[in-house]
Amino acid sequence: MRKLQIQVPKNLGDVIYTFRYRKDLPKSIIATQPANRGWLILGDGDARYRFRLNKLTHIRPTNGLLVRKIPDATPEIITRYALTDEQALLAKVRYNRLIDIFLGITASSLQNHLRTKIPNYGQIEIDELYVGLDSRGRIHRACSSEGRYRRARCDPDYPGSNFCQTEKKYRDCIPRAVQPNSSQTVLLPF
Repeated sequence: MRKLQIQVPKNLGDVIYTFRYRKDLPKSIIATQPANRGWLILGDGDARYRFRLNKLTHIRPTNGLLVRKIPDATPEIITRYALTDEQALLAKVRYNRLIDIFLGITASSLQNHLRTKIPNYGQIEIDELYVGLDSRGRIHRACSSEGRYRRARCDPDYPGSNFCQTEKKYRDCIPRAVQPNSSQTVLLPF
């Protein structure tokens, strides 16, 4: 690395994460993509990644959609001591029961930081997994929730959607992303 005069990052795994969710790819890589497509970095097994051209590269809130204003029911003590990270954002979703409201189910948080492996994709981590019932109490549903804070972008190839497709007991899983947008919290479908 010294011959190439490249400074090695402290956390090599963060390089992939940075270009998947935080920063644009280098201009030399962007220059190779066609006008109507962009590069995605996808898992390709244990500690392996691949590039794929795709029409949709990031999921963003759509302007002009209906905005539902919901009073903030987050306990004052939580608001006071909450940090400004994804976990604080997910706590706000939990206390305000946003999954219940927007999906029309009664949901409970089953597990945070669920780590699992997906064949031909690699290890993933789901920020929060919910299970719930519909209004008739018949359908068990699961919802994987991914928190993205401020500058982080939502990838259309969200690993939670892959998890939903591969785990038999979560086949009717509904992947969602949560991201703050100025003073609002936005729930994004995948």
